[in-house]
This record gives sequence, structure tokens and C-alpha cells, in this order.
Amino acid sequence: TSYCVRTCDGFFFPVGTPEGGDLLAHQAACDRACPTAETDVFVAPAGSSGISEAVNRKGVRYEALRTAFNHRNQFDSACSCGPRGIS
Repeated sequence: TSYCVRTCDGFFFPVGTPEGGDLLAHQAACDRACPTAETDVFVAPAGSSGISEAVNRKGVRYEALRTAFNHRNQFDSACSCGPRGIS
């Protein structure tokens, strides 16, 4: 699975499967879904447990992000996919 990750707080959602399209298309979909925040696409290897093992195009694991899973514990109104204050 490919995940769109909002890098400011680690929020993520699926954007496709690596077999179902190229990663540039997944990044474009991610950018459209979350136009007001910096995003990156992470891909979980086949047979993995999901986002925890996913890596981006540079080989960085999601769990290595300093903001990984932050969205679960805190809310930052400046970090959203839409107008200020809307996640």
C-alpha cells in the first residue's frame, strides 16, 4: 500500500497500491488531497504490517520521521490538509 503522509504531524491515509500505478501519480493524488501541507508518499513492502514499515522514495522509514504518529497525541491547527483548523 502507498500512503500519503502529512509530514508536519505524521497523519497518513492510503493513496493506492504500488502495483496499481506509479509513485509520481500517487504523490500527485496526495498533493491534491492535502494541498495546504507538505506531504510525502511512503510505500509499505508486501507482507508488511503497514505504515510502520513503509519507506519513501529516499529510503526513509515512516517511523524515522520525527513527526511519526504525532497526530495521535496532539492537534496542530497549522498542520492541516485544508483551510486553517480543518484536518
